[in-house]
Amino acid sequence: MDYLKDEQEVDQPMGAAMVIRSNVLKRVGVFDEQFFIWFEEVDLCKRIRDAGYAIRYISAAGVVHKAGKSFSQTSILERQKNFFRSCGRYLRKHCGFGGIFVGGCMAVFAWCVETVQLCIDFLNKAIPSIGTAGQRGEQPSTRSFITTRLF
Repeated sequence: MDYLKDEQEVDQPMGAAMVIRSNVLKRVGVFDEQFFIWFEEVDLCKRIRDAGYAIRYISAAGVVHKAGKSFSQTSILERQKNFFRSCGRYLRKHCGFGGIFVGGCMAVFAWCVETVQLCIDFLNKAIPSIGTAGQRGEQPSTRSFITTRLF
């Protein structure tokens, strides 16, 4: 996409800045609530294009997007887990058998990321002094570095 070009057809614009005619939404449906944060606009735009409509980017339309505000309180692992779940759902929904396989692999990977986060959280709660040594002016040990929230 060329952001400097006045107007152009695109596969999908940023989801935070979309204007869609109501008759189009009545025909293709609204955002799929099974997606969480990522890929919901990609899915909707694919359904719009598949129904024969064009999607246009118009540079004269201005929007201020406070990027990242939805995730300011979440860890990188949590964000990655949600990304892989949504990407996997998109692939399963739109890409046939290969998409089902790859989407399933991404769902398993999301589960693995979640498991790692749960282990880190458990260790932080089970051994409360770990990760706080440096805050008290002491030298943190290698052990505390490994078990503190890495992301």
